[in-house]
Amino acid sequence: MPDGFEPGSPFGPGVCALILHLHITQAISFERLARLMAEVFGLTISEGAIANILARAQAPLLAAAAPIAQAVRGSSVVGSDETSARVRGKTWWQWVLLSSTAVYHVIADTRAASVVTTFLEGAQPEVWVADRYGGQLGHGAVRQMCLAHLLRDAKYAIEAGDTEFAPGFRLLLLRAVAIGKRRATISLKQLSAELAEHQQIAKREAETILTGLVGLLVDHLNSGDRLRIGGLGTLEVKDRPERTGRNPATGEPITIKASKKIAFRPAKELKAAI
Repeated sequence: MPDGFEPGSPFGPGVCALILHLHITQAISFERLARLMAEVFGLTISEGAIANILARAQAPLLAAAAPIAQAVRGSSVVGSDETSARVRGKTWWQWVLLSSTAVYHVIADTRAASVVTTFLEGAQPEVWVADRYGGQLGHGAVRQMCLAHLLRDAKYAIEAGDTEFAPGFRLLLLRAVAIGKRRATISLKQLSAELAEHQQIAKREAETILTGLVGLLVDHLNSGDRLRIGGLGTLEVKDRPERTGRNPATGEPITIKASKKIAFRPAKELKAAI
């Protein structure tokens, strides 16, 4: 085999990933994509080579999609919706199925409930969140109406002139959404219990350790020290000088006294974990 004619693609993973992104996500055609690669990156690539790159990507992408699908199937709460999609000039359907940690898409030539049944492979979530479409019925032990769809319906009713039911119903839905965004507050006592279980020490000892740690942190901050906690972030006290503001009720200028604030900058590890 002559040098430079080894088997396999001459294009590396970076080029292949870029072509996949531009064609699949940005919907750039083969012809325009070949021209873009030449004009922007100076890379000559044929439409046939682009087709080959897409074909080779199928197997690894399917392998990567399998654990995503399993994460959705294993969730106790699953949401679903479907919308039309054009495939080779015909109307197909794009189904989206999601949990709190994963999103899976299915493109099918039917809008029937069998698409969901096939995807679930016998699994039944505790709660199925969807709109009122018949194909979304019967997939979970309990069904919850999608709040986004209900809000859309309420907005439509308001725009159509309803002043009796829809406005109050919309406010109720917005309140439900706000309640759903609430998160539990973990107390020092709860952290102590978790630390005790993790380190296999007495709860009282764990609470003493954490209480002492908090006291040390406060003392250092009061002394003007900057605290850097690996994996968590940096804490420091910053001075806010006296400044001029405006009374929100009257709009008149007021003097805001100098104060201190605690600034927190998260570590890279914390950002990556969240």
